[in-house]
Amino acid sequence: MVSQDQKLSEKVISIVIPVYNVEDYILDCLESVASQTYNEDVECILIDDGSKDKSVETIQSFINNYNGPITFGLHSQEKNRGQAAARNIGLTFASGEYIYFMDSDDVIEPFCVEHFMSVLKQYPNVDLIQGGMVTLDGRLVMSTKGYPDYIEDRLWIKQKFLLPGGVDPGPCNRLMRKQLLDDFNIRFHEGIKYEDVPFTYSIGQYAKSIAFVKQNTYKYRILREGSTIKTVSDMEALSYRLSILNDLISMHDNCFPKLQVRAIMLKFILYMNIHSVECVKQFCTELKEVYSKFSLLMPWYFQVIGKIYMILPLNIKRNHVFDKLFRTMYSLNIN
Repeated sequence: MVSQDQKLSEKVISIVIPVYNVEDYILDCLESVASQTYNEDVECILIDDGSKDKSVETIQSFINNYNGPITFGLHSQEKNRGQAAARNIGLTFASGEYIYFMDSDDVIEPFCVEHFMSVLKQYPNVDLIQGGMVTLDGRLVMSTKGYPDYIEDRLWIKQKFLLPGGVDPGPCNRLMRKQLLDDFNIRFHEGIKYEDVPFTYSIGQYAKSIAFVKQNTYKYRILREGSTIKTVSDMEALSYRLSILNDLISMHDNCFPKLQVRAIMLKFILYMNIHSVECVKQFCTELKEVYSKFSLLMPWYFQVIGKIYMILPLNIKRNHVFDKLFRTMYSLNIN
């Protein structure tokens, strides 16, 4: 058991796993970590976020009976503070040069760490390494086969992390250089759901290099009972997403600013469309405030398009033709 003021010995990779009420899944998760074909210089940090079931007992029993080279540590919080806080706490305990996030109900392939380490040895000091993902029943979540082995093009990286259709927005199955996270204070926004979005956006803002593992190394469990997507109401979800939009606006900088405007506006249009009409009307004032703040960052031609979009009635905004038109205009590669 790792105490609050104690860190594990220095490692190359720190696997950080937030835990909350996953007694039915956590053993599979831990066994997948323990069965890695490459297990040197690896630590696994588990942050229990106030679980009410037998998750902690299962973890402690596993650690007590494990005799392999991976260093496992558990830190428990009395109160539930959310996944974002648990991941941030995990970062404070991590001694690895690289961070690898994993969810406690998912599993990794036995060759996962080995493949990441192979790429890392080929490209030392790379900021990010991304692997492919499938669901537990084999459906593709993200393929990396079409990506380059390694790239340092900042515009390309921003496009893949900020715009739709790029890398998976979640933080899992990705090696991230801890120095990058610390230098730019990249942490999860606590107290909201969908905190992955601004975190991944930040990674895309500041990363200078990325490499890819061409195999699917991670198996993702979809929509278990109690998961975020199942437990957030429409009103709550839009409230969280408004907070996310404010986060993205606050990150805006002078490195490819037009791309950032496009990325945020496409998020804005998405959020306007995926929520119920009643919900959007309820948050009409807040949405207008966010847009007003954001419009100040736009070049004049985006401002014109945005003003037209904002004055249109909601039913026209949501019309398939108009929706596709506005998405297309903000998707044009103008940088």
